[in-house]
Amino acid sequence: MNDSIDLQIEEGPLKGNTFKIEQHDILICGRSKKDCHIALPKDGYISRHHFLLEVNPPLVQIRDLGSRNGTYINGTKYGGRTKGESIAQAAAKTYPTVRLQNGDRIRVGKTVIHIVIRTAGSNVQPEIVHPATVRMKFATCSTCGIQIPVMADEAFSGGQFQCESCQALKAQSFEKIRSQITSEQSDENTIVPQVSGFQMTALLGKGGMGEVFLATSLEDGKTVAIKTFHTAQQSQKSNASAHEFIRECEILDSLRHPNIVQFYDVGVENSLIYCVMEFCSLGTLDKYRLQNEDLMSPVRMAEIFIKLLDALHYAHHSGYIHRDIKPENILVQQEKEMVIPKLSDFGLSKNYQTAGFSGLTVTGSFSGTLDYMPREQLTNYKYINPISDLWSLAASYYYLISGCYPRHRNDGDDPLEIILTNDAIPIRERAESVPTAIAEVIDRALLTQPEERFQNASEMLNALTQAIP
Repeated sequence: MNDSIDLQIEEGPLKGNTFKIEQHDILICGRSKKDCHIALPKDGYISRHHFLLEVNPPLVQIRDLGSRNGTYINGTKYGGRTKGESIAQAAAKTYPTVRLQNGDRIRVGKTVIHIVIRTAGSNVQPEIVHPATVRMKFATCSTCGIQIPVMADEAFSGGQFQCESCQALKAQSFEKIRSQITSEQSDENTIVPQVSGFQMTALLGKGGMGEVFLATSLEDGKTVAIKTFHTAQQSQKSNASAHEFIRECEILDSLRHPNIVQFYDVGVENSLIYCVMEFCSLGTLDKYRLQNEDLMSPVRMAEIFIKLLDALHYAHHSGYIHRDIKPENILVQQEKEMVIPKLSDFGLSKNYQTAGFSGLTVTGSFSGTLDYMPREQLTNYKYINPISDLWSLAASYYYLISGCYPRHRNDGDDPLEIILTNDAIPIRERAESVPTAIAEVIDRALLTQPEERFQNASEMLNALTQAIP
């Protein structure tokens, strides 16, 4: 049996219904029938977008979305607008995330949701009982900042509190990783692991999934990039998930296009999962453009994105969706005197999340890609299609040219609520130098409703090619 989480509706209009989740998913609760998975349109005490749940069994986290009346967890109010606070002021606050436990109860308006967490091999996790007479409080993890409900009389004296995930990560860092690293360090915070057959030399970058290192093949002297993966969130799952991840990554070897970073190999060594990939010597397009003024031109950048669209057309036609396109995942390679843009991490995001390694990416600590995420990636998370990749690619062009994200967001705004409520601002309002014809292509690709956008990469590729003067 796989891990799963049941959301049992105990009170309210949907009483008696159960939502069962067995894989990574996002659920929104609120009055909106269009955007919400748990829609309660007749409850006047519930906001349009009241709260968001991210589930990756056995993990589940909740974030209030600036609701009018707040979200109650085991009788304790979380989030919500304060007296005299406007909707805009409330939306400008980023609310902390709360980790839910088996037996927790969420109350919004007239609805009560009972959380039941089932883990493989042990059926239902032991329930944490929260008597109505006992008030709850939140303990904040000193490492990741997550808030976890604890009994009010539970003491945390003598040191800072850490959540279970960070405790597991700390344990892995000191026990498992110690046996597989060298004494060499690429910087003061990063340890360089060992992978048989390669000489690891330097850290190239860090991301939500792991680190990327420069390496040299001891067999042929070829320079490559090796990505290592964080798997601390996987501690409660079977090793079968790791093998499934490796099997899915091996399929990526068939994805060959001049504008896609070439995948070479995947493996596991001393519990360290790694992928060997093509090394792109000029780094990310975002950094490279700052050193090459000609790339700052909207027309020159559009010519580069035509090549990336051709890569997307090839990949989508081959059955692959990227799911995580952003400027950091567009690399640049020098081939003779030509500068070649390449999409990196193709398919890795999906495989990483499917295996359960990612933990909670949207409400957790790996949420840096939200500004390049189309709305349907929240409202229809499990069923992302190629059109969503086109939105993210257009959002990347928008940022590289204007220095702004497509949707208006002030410092402190909750990016989840921004995705659900704001549309993209036309690019010429941010960068007047963009030719009208190119702007029309980008603006269409960034429309909120998928059916109003380009329906495939080939269609957008043709439109952008014709728009270049």
